[in-house]
Amino acid sequence: MLKPVLLYTKHRQIIPILRENENDFILIDFDRIWKYLRIFGKTNTSKLRVKAYYLILKLLKPAIILDINWIGRVAMIHHVYSKKNTVKFIAVQHGFYTGGYISTRFPEGRWHKMARCTHFWMWSEYIKSEVIDNHANFIVKGNPLYNSYSSYVRPYREIKKVQSILILPTAFEKNETHKLGKLNHLIHKLVAAGYQTCVKLHPMNEICPDLSNVTVLNDVNLYTILHQQEFDLIIADHSTTFLDALFFNNYASFCNFHNSPDTLYERFLGEFDMELLEENVARCISPERVELQVDFLKKLGLNKVYNNSLLSFMN
Repeated sequence: MLKPVLLYTKHRQIIPILRENENDFILIDFDRIWKYLRIFGKTNTSKLRVKAYYLILKLLKPAIILDINWIGRVAMIHHVYSKKNTVKFIAVQHGFYTGGYISTRFPEGRWHKMARCTHFWMWSEYIKSEVIDNHANFIVKGNPLYNSYSSYVRPYREIKKVQSILILPTAFEKNETHKLGKLNHLIHKLVAAGYQTCVKLHPMNEICPDLSNVTVLNDVNLYTILHQQEFDLIIADHSTTFLDALFFNNYASFCNFHNSPDTLYERFLGEFDMELLEENVARCISPERVELQVDFLKKLGLNKVYNNSLLSFMN
């Protein structure tokens, strides 16, 4: 008997799920298929390209479609196909976006208020409680990304005074030059105060802040840096690298470079105060701060070991 087909996209949140289910399914990367179909039209809106992809779906007859996106062109095709063919189209939560995931607390775009999939894989019951009602079924199965890393987490190391700081901003797009001011101001303040300051830019970053007086980290493994706790303090915005820093028990602080509305980070951890720099840095390594970070991780469900068998879910 042939194994069922699992269509997927290659993303760091998806890869651990594939590893645990590779023996039960025929795995097919749908991004490659969509890319090859450019021969029918180079744009995502090409009707011929869309029809060709839909025909391939009918031929492959996937049992499960696994994605992190529910709003793009391919995701919309998956949404239509799954509804017509009772296929499980699972969107895996992979971050907070600008702090709102699919919540009423995200006012900038209505498409965030509906997950166009049959099932939405959530990290925790807390996050599920924050999400507004829509047509998807919400399943709480934990965060796949950290399942294999839980045994490598070190306790918080004792730091008497912060000397080294790593800044991890999320991507800035070409039209967001006006948002660099806050990041540039932070870099200037830290350098002027004598902190050893390093920056690692997001791989999809399109415009750069002023990096003339800091060390820029390129071609390094961020997981290794965070696991080894190589920096005394991590400052990040709503990029999921902030979650990485928290998971590996780094002292971390949120700075809202993009001025995102009502983020969970600010709600639970507050925002880094650049104008009270020395006092804020000292608070970031206090026992009270550690307690806040641990409680935040528990609410998110990031440190919970789980099982993600898709075959049992399908049955």
